[in-house]
Amino acid sequence: MLKAQRFDAIRDVLKKYPYIALHQLIKLMPISRETLRRDLIEMESMQIIKRVHGGIMRLDAEPDLAVREKMQVREKQNIAKAALGYLHSGNVIFVDAGSTTAIFLEQLSQLSDMTIITNSLSAAMDLKRRFSAQNINNVVHLLGGELLLDTSATYGVNTLLEIGHFHADLAIFSPVGLHHHFGATCFYSQEGAVVRAMVKNARQVMVLSDNSKWSTVSHFQMCALDEIDILITNAGVEAQPDFQLIKGIVQEVIIA
Repeated sequence: MLKAQRFDAIRDVLKKYPYIALHQLIKLMPISRETLRRDLIEMESMQIIKRVHGGIMRLDAEPDLAVREKMQVREKQNIAKAALGYLHSGNVIFVDAGSTTAIFLEQLSQLSDMTIITNSLSAAMDLKRRFSAQNINNVVHLLGGELLLDTSATYGVNTLLEIGHFHADLAIFSPVGLHHHFGATCFYSQEGAVVRAMVKNARQVMVLSDNSKWSTVSHFQMCALDEIDILITNAGVEAQPDFQLIKGIVQEVIIA
């Protein structure tokens, strides 16, 4: 099978599936694992595909939340634990819908008398069950709006209006991309609008971003780098091309 044919075959697979795991892709390709690895590296350098933990995806697609929850899990857990150190009982926080913030929210059982405001339906339900079972006095506020099944979250005009009724201590979110010029970006315009409103109505902004997000750009801006007070990432980020530039703009960068 010639290289051009292999590239075409991988493109055809991604036309059907925006994301595919490597173990599934290797079953579809009559080539060795090493040849496939070299092909994927070359295709990414040509900006045909994007390699992510455990698989590949189209450049114009973001994996489903269920897929993203399985990516960079250890790194996200370390980031979440570091983020908890900046919170205190009694805080009011905005938290967006995402795989990294979902792991972060699992840590909040260690604090009490907090108010958590989120547009994530699944996170809100999980938190409420967890706090009730452990008799923890935290308030969970689910923002209203249009519910999108792809993200299990609310968006739209009503969501933005409701955010405006709060003034939080922290807005906490996780972007799809983090770039020295374009800032924190995401795949959906609705998601960007929600986070921008949270940022506007919070005293401080905390971004949780594993190193796979650095030096990349998605479609819609969530906030500029100079709006970020605390950026928490994981070890290995120093090798990213944008590391020094981003570190020079963001007020505080923590490597967990």
